[in-house]
Amino acid sequence: MLKNQRILGSIFVVMSSFGFSIGPTLAKNAYDAGANPLGVMTVRFTIASVIMLVLRQIAMHKEPFPSLKLILEMFLIGTLGITTVSFTYFLAIETIDTGLAIVMWYYFPVTVVLISWIIHKKRPSRNIVISLFFSLTGIIITTGQVKGGSNSAITLVLVSSFLFAFYLLAVTRTLAKVNLLTGVTFINIGAAIGYWLICATLPF
Repeated sequence: MLKNQRILGSIFVVMSSFGFSIGPTLAKNAYDAGANPLGVMTVRFTIASVIMLVLRQIAMHKEPFPSLKLILEMFLIGTLGITTVSFTYFLAIETIDTGLAIVMWYYFPVTVVLISWIIHKKRPSRNIVISLFFSLTGIIITTGQVKGGSNSAITLVLVSSFLFAFYLLAVTRTLAKVNLLTGVTFINIGAAIGYWLICATLPF
């Protein structure tokens, strides 16, 4: 069972990486057509929230909703976590090559491992250390292309990656209290709320 879970987890990681790789490209196409990061991400998370809520109700209509406290916790993770991480990243790719941005963004596993080691006393295994070594090597090689983007864009990418590490640690703890579909649904709704709050407060 554990082996099957690891295989399934690995498949999900690959699928997630694929999504992270094509998302910026689609966003850049939208930018070229006249859209801006705020508009793209607000529509994206609003549509995703509606779809996820419908799917959740169809697949789990007999499953009761979580407690109000847990719902608010998931909303908060979406509003502060997903909104901040995605907005800073998609702002950055307006003025930086998406390939460079993606590679630089993937330093977040290093942050996750270090935080887990320091806070949770979870020492990384040998395989994790080897994987991180090769990841960092790729990032270091890529930094030779930093001239391809502005300093502000590069900073936004690094900030997004750093914040994503904290988001992962928070969401892992929260999703342990609720089924995956429900958790993803309410976190997406929280992100949509975050973007609509930005729309309501910023002058663009």
